[in-house]
Amino acid sequence: MTKVMMKGILAAAYAVLALTAAARAEEDRKAQPFLVVVGVSNYPDKDILPRAHAEDDAKALFDLYTNKDYYGVDAAHARLLLGAEDAKRGSEPATRANILKALQWIAKEAGPRDPVIFAFFGEGGPLGDLGDRHCYFAADSTLKGREKNAVAAAEISEALKEFKGQKLAVFLDVNFKGFNPPTDKPLPEPSFTEKPFAEFRGELGSEEGMERTPGRVVFLANRPNSPSLDGPDHGIFDMALVEALKGAADNTGKEADGLVTVDETAEYLEKQIPDLARKYGKTEKEKEQVAIVLSSPNTHFVLSHNPDPYQKSQERLAKFEALVKEGKVPPKVAEEGRQLLGRTPRLESQRDLRKDYQKLADGDLSD
Repeated sequence: MTKVMMKGILAAAYAVLALTAAARAEEDRKAQPFLVVVGVSNYPDKDILPRAHAEDDAKALFDLYTNKDYYGVDAAHARLLLGAEDAKRGSEPATRANILKALQWIAKEAGPRDPVIFAFFGEGGPLGDLGDRHCYFAADSTLKGREKNAVAAAEISEALKEFKGQKLAVFLDVNFKGFNPPTDKPLPEPSFTEKPFAEFRGELGSEEGMERTPGRVVFLANRPNSPSLDGPDHGIFDMALVEALKGAADNTGKEADGLVTVDETAEYLEKQIPDLARKYGKTEKEKEQVAIVLSSPNTHFVLSHNPDPYQKSQERLAKFEALVKEGKVPPKVAEEGRQLLGRTPRLESQRDLRKDYQKLADGDLSD
């Protein structure tokens, strides 16, 4: 074997080892959550309608996700973009450039296992003459200049092109008819029948056709071309969402396990938004507001923690680990115990087994 061939084999072997080590390092690294929240209440361009509570809603969601009791996203991995400055929270201007920059930051920095939360409270509109494209109005956007100074859906897709995350949750409280219609040239109504919100949901090519990228979910406050109602201090979408994430939605199997999941949040919003719409709506159309959830496969991940049950769950897990260490739990069943103690299973048949593991950890399981 020549020296050249040997060098080639060694180089290939080292490359494989390097890739394996990198993959193992990514797997071993603790997941790091990322957060970007955008809110614009008052637009300098008066052709774009104001949103009374958009920035209050954005702040409330930002506060929840940066609170250690609920999720604890640290300052280095959280971005709050607002129309009006909030020095206390360290906000940045919600300009077109900053919104795209924040999305590019997510795509570059977030790993496959890192949960990512993106929220937008504001207005949107159509692009082009057909209504088949749409945009989000930044604080420096204008209705007439939206082709150049709004955030186009296609630009979001481009910004997230390299995003590898498998846990992306998007909250959109956006009316895509959030503007005063021009009198000189009517604008088309935005259409969302073809690949709705693909800018966030993504898509993968396959022989069978186009499939949504797994691990992505989009929560809509209402139908895309309708405004979302306001309550006294917040929009009803934010009111329900924050309550859900604080623990009101933590109810799989009628048991709070401390983990508020995508499924639980969706179920809660789908019930609460219509209830709030009937309470605050003044017209029949307003009272018809419904939350819409667009999800792809593998979106059963955790969105927040319910503090008290979560603490109790962690204490049980610690007791269980002590039993494993003492050899009182066979290694073959230890992993099953960890999974069932950490999270209420969706399958009802496994919930009785979870109760047995809880009794075991608590020292209440009789022989």
